[in-house]
Amino acid sequence: MKIKFVALLLLFTIFIALTGCYNNSKEKTPRELTAQSVSELITIENVESLQVVGGLPGAKGSPLFQKNDAKGKDIITKIIGWLSSAKPVNDQTETQYGKHGYPMVIEINKNDGRTTYIELAYNCVSKTNPDGSGTKTCTAAEGEVFIYNELIKTRVNSPRLYEWLNEGWIKEE
Repeated sequence: MKIKFVALLLLFTIFIALTGCYNNSKEKTPRELTAQSVSELITIENVESLQVVGGLPGAKGSPLFQKNDAKGKDIITKIIGWLSSAKPVNDQTETQYGKHGYPMVIEINKNDGRTTYIELAYNCVSKTNPDGSGTKTCTAAEGEVFIYNELIKTRVNSPRLYEWLNEGWIKEE
């Protein structure tokens, strides 16, 4: 009787472990998301508003572009269109992400309360000096942006979105 109980307990434990592994394998990590996945997560239906924020302290951002305003809806539609046609950048590494200085960032507020951010992408090279200190040199990755939130972390090539974030949004005011 004791052997049957132990065997049953062992089978039950294996079943629970395999079920957990199967469910975890279905969850997408930020690295598995593609530009297409991003465009599916950010749609005209689920975006409430967007705004360009950040920059140097005291710098003025854009007005808040809201979906229920005609001009706001046009801007949101344009940004989502560029995201939909963006191409994923291969060979992404952590050093290519991250903020550089005081970036201007597109802050997209969604209906579900989540916020997604888009900023210019940078190529960074870190170097360890002979004295053990380090230096990091970053240059803008022309035509590329970095998109992130708690679910997404990806870099895409979108020259039009890059140019709009770099300076085009200023003309929208």
